[in-house]
Amino acid sequence: MTSSRCRCSEHGFVHIFSTVACLLFALPPASVRADGSDFPEALPLAAPIADLTGNWSFVPVPLPSQNVTHLLVSRSGERLLIGTSEGVASYDGVAPRAPSFPSLDAQQPIIVNAMVEASDHAIIVGTINDSLFRWKDDRIEAIYGACPRSQRGCPRGDWALASSGDGVIYAVSSRFGPRTNEAVAALRAAVPDRVVGVQTAAAYLGFAGNELVATSEYGSIQKIDPATGKPTRWIDLKLAPQTFVRSVSYAPDRLFIATDRNCLGVRLAQPTAPMVLAEGYCRAIASQKNGAMWLATTYLQRYDLNGWKRWSPGGGGSITANVVMEDRVSNIWIGTPRGLWRYFDISHDHRFPGKGSAVSSMVADRGGGAVVGLDNGEVWRLDRSLAATRIDLPAAAGVPASPYYRGALLALDPQDRLWTLNAAGLFKIEGANVERTGAYPLAMATSPAAPSSLAVSKTGAACVGVVWSDKALCLSDGHWREGAHVMSDIGGSAVAALAFDDTSALLAVGVESIAVAAPKPSELGPFAPSPFGKKTLLGAVAMTPIVEGAEAVASGGWGGTVFLKRAGGGYVDVGHGRADVLDQPYVIRSFASHPALGLLAGTDEGLFRWEGSPKTGRWRSLRTIDPRLARPTTAVVASTGRGFWTASGSDVFLIDLPASTPMTTIERSPLGDTIDVNAVTYGLAIPGLVGPPEAKTATIEYDPPIANAERNLSGSSSRLDLTNLSDVTRYRLTVTATDGFLNRGSAANSEFSVALPFYRNPYKLAAAILTAAGLLLLLLTRRGPTGFVLRRLGGLRWTTDTAAARFAIEVKSIGADTVRYELEAPSAPTTIRLAVDMPAAQLTNEAESIMPYLVGLAEGRTRLRGERFEKVYERVAKLMGEAALPQEVRFATAQADGGAISLDLSKSLIWLPLEITDDGGETRMMLRHAIGRTISGDVLAERKPLSAFRLTVTIFAPHADDADRLARADGEAEAVAAAAQSWGAEVVRMAPDATKQEILAAICAAHLFHYVGHAEFVEDAGEQSYLPIKGDRILAGDIAAALKTTPNDLLLAFINGCGSSREAAWARGAEVYGFASAFLNNASYFVGAQWPIPDEPAAAFATEFYSRLFPHAYSLWWRLIRRDTLGGIPFAEALRLARLKLSGEGPSTVQTWSSYVFYGDPTRRLLLK
Repeated sequence: MTSSRCRCSEHGFVHIFSTVACLLFALPPASVRADGSDFPEALPLAAPIADLTGNWSFVPVPLPSQNVTHLLVSRSGERLLIGTSEGVASYDGVAPRAPSFPSLDAQQPIIVNAMVEASDHAIIVGTINDSLFRWKDDRIEAIYGACPRSQRGCPRGDWALASSGDGVIYAVSSRFGPRTNEAVAALRAAVPDRVVGVQTAAAYLGFAGNELVATSEYGSIQKIDPATGKPTRWIDLKLAPQTFVRSVSYAPDRLFIATDRNCLGVRLAQPTAPMVLAEGYCRAIASQKNGAMWLATTYLQRYDLNGWKRWSPGGGGSITANVVMEDRVSNIWIGTPRGLWRYFDISHDHRFPGKGSAVSSMVADRGGGAVVGLDNGEVWRLDRSLAATRIDLPAAAGVPASPYYRGALLALDPQDRLWTLNAAGLFKIEGANVERTGAYPLAMATSPAAPSSLAVSKTGAACVGVVWSDKALCLSDGHWREGAHVMSDIGGSAVAALAFDDTSALLAVGVESIAVAAPKPSELGPFAPSPFGKKTLLGAVAMTPIVEGAEAVASGGWGGTVFLKRAGGGYVDVGHGRADVLDQPYVIRSFASHPALGLLAGTDEGLFRWEGSPKTGRWRSLRTIDPRLARPTTAVVASTGRGFWTASGSDVFLIDLPASTPMTTIERSPLGDTIDVNAVTYGLAIPGLVGPPEAKTATIEYDPPIANAERNLSGSSSRLDLTNLSDVTRYRLTVTATDGFLNRGSAANSEFSVALPFYRNPYKLAAAILTAAGLLLLLLTRRGPTGFVLRRLGGLRWTTDTAAARFAIEVKSIGADTVRYELEAPSAPTTIRLAVDMPAAQLTNEAESIMPYLVGLAEGRTRLRGERFEKVYERVAKLMGEAALPQEVRFATAQADGGAISLDLSKSLIWLPLEITDDGGETRMMLRHAIGRTISGDVLAERKPLSAFRLTVTIFAPHADDADRLARADGEAEAVAAAAQSWGAEVVRMAPDATKQEILAAICAAHLFHYVGHAEFVEDAGEQSYLPIKGDRILAGDIAAALKTTPNDLLLAFINGCGSSREAAWARGAEVYGFASAFLNNASYFVGAQWPIPDEPAAAFATEFYSRLFPHAYSLWWRLIRRDTLGGIPFAEALRLARLKLSGEGPSTVQTWSSYVFYGDPTRRLLLK
């Protein structure tokens, strides 16, 4: 035991020593001090706190002690080895794991001082207890100096280890002596590598470039001959008394030493006095391959081109460190007394100081660099080391008067020549040559118009977009002339962005449109803006061959994204990226086609990446990669490899994402090629140290498809449960991993077959019984015993009945300026009649905007952050009560705690959603009252009452597109069929691929028709609204025509699809405004949804509705015995009860239950009599 350890122990603690793996060291010029030293400047007494450090994650260590003392990355780079004051663990990017001892008796404390990997991938661990351990896979055992827990005392002595590039392991002990040879012999027997014992006493060992260096805890540095292990040169740091070395890290020709009193830098080739990098107790110090420096005193500090700063997770707290280590995939691993932190070192920044230093534009430069234009008109070059060089341009005579002047605008022509425009004029820059080719395009006094963008063609033609103008100006014969023209906008016009294609056609992006200046000029647009976003004077455009199916991409003042493709000498729109969905960017300022990463967009909400096709794809935020990518982004430019530049304010960031090929490990339970159960559980893991673990994703494909199975799973590990698998079927899963830095790996496959045993497949056992029973039932009836007894033996017929409603409300237009509300209470004990007039403007100004707003919100087109449908619906319901329902009417309905309401609307008010009104009652009006709406002038009253022995219920769940099928559609269809069959109805299940003619014929032959699937409402042509089917679509007009020309007894149609009950504005002479009017014109009742509804709650709603509409069979039998009326509840009441049931399942269901409306008599119900 050394004297220093004894002194430390007397103070009640043990200092832990660590060795940092050899790091390549190449400081850039900016880190060289003025005195010629290539060490960084000394740490100031109060270094500033970094306001934004980057992405961090904490890795829990599965050991009793979280005090991390040593770190090592495996040779493969796929595992991190962690040493602590009580043992070791490994981390593969999925979960940390600790090895076990061969037996309980062998368990002992392992206080790690050093680790090295042998060629057989075993890890040799050196401790401060004069012991060595071999750790391979999940087992660790002592090879020298074991100190089991049963032993009362353990020796002291530090073992340090190092490994050369040619596979030689070096070992040294702080207690050099005869026992050292014994330990080295034991080590040689434990590994296949050559082992060299270092012939001196030292606590630390490592390679400083090609030099093997041993360091003692007292500050003695010795160069070691790698061949013999003997010292060849000695350096004494001459540490102050009672000062000891705490850790050492290595770089070519340099050592970085942490001591009790300071952090030191030591040169080996030309020994000089050590450079004091920081005063005070120094726990750890290390350098990075890019020249950055880390040291840990009271706080963790980092030095880079921006100087010293305090570095910590989130920038708010503070940590210190025992060890700091860099790996090959941009991770900085930081071992602290309280655990292990991981910092993703992928971003490096340069800030332009001074007024007017905000970045206005940026283009790519040679060698992966960038050229940056600033608001003050300056132009700078940045290389990949972030060294900045200003390009000298002639001074401008003055500054333009416009507040929209953006300083230096940049462009690259197809020959990669740099062009810039500022107040001094237009310049072409080739190498050191700067040539002025034109004047500033506007008068200096012009305001508010100013240049906004610059583009140059392959012929050298330069054009400038102008803000607060609808023109682009092009330089011709030394003069600026109009070169393109976009649609003007009353709120302000701009040509926000320009780009030339390879034919020299100019694409100009405006506030509403995209103009193409070519031999045959054309213009696309106007593009509709988001209803919840404001038009802007900003935009971007770029040629993008990297997105399949598109050749250009643009975004203008309308917001969002438009993809373009050449066609007939011009361009056509081939797809939109939606700007009115919460997670999609609205204001886009820059595009970049990155060869490795795809299409990138710099937006006001950060950096985004396009995923998918032009029609169906969407933008994905990259903020999970680094928090800097969540900042408003002015420009984005591709660099080399997987790197790119972004600009935000006065900051320019170089982001370098490491490359990798992520793999997926797959575990399945039960095992075996053939399984005898119909459910399996998969464990999926994506190991590897590249990128944030939570950002890893696994994409899964199934053959054959498995209903309701997950297609995408997030995280480094996940569980996948597959249930209801089909018997006698072989399944194949294909899993593709994407790591946290967007690297996509190769696919991994898993296959198995399901073969259920006889006792687990009751169908096989009961096949004969079911066949016989089926034949018997077929002899009785094809619709079950209930229907047979009720209809054949009981002689009952299907019919309907009605009663007086609690309230009858008629809303009609009286001229152009007045809307009249008339209310009666037909079933009330006393006569109630009201007539109230309301200004029509009150409805059109307030209530008329509510339905489009709710539809937009349900479709995800609102731009308001945090707006949830249930909260908006609550406010809207109150607004409807105040704006669309007179106080007298509200008072009457609010006093009633239930009953039916018949709501009659004139055709011009078909849009009025009175059902959602909050009338001031204890609960919503639609939850208290069964509401049925009719339209003045329809023919519902002319239909003869139903009278039939058979009630035909037709159900259709189409397979329009397998990739877009509703997961709950088949389950919903089965539930509806079961409810109808329980009452003896005849159920007809249409084939999923039925043709339009077959479906229309089935509608005309049915009494009740239920559709479950997608529905599309066409805003400007309601009769063109359609239901998608296999290879075709059924228009609302088709249904109306079929019902009009074919005799039918259709009583009720339930179209359970998004927006199926929406109706276009009333127009004179029109008969069909949507699906509701298509059925109402046939005197058929109708149920549909007013806006998009989620699949799962919509299926639950339909199931509840039909279970209420058709009582269970046992209740009918009981009623028959008691000779009670055999009837269900009214259609509207069944709808109300379904709403009530779903409303009790939480706020997430509000969007669904509030959407449904019923057209028809609210008291009508089915009877058997």
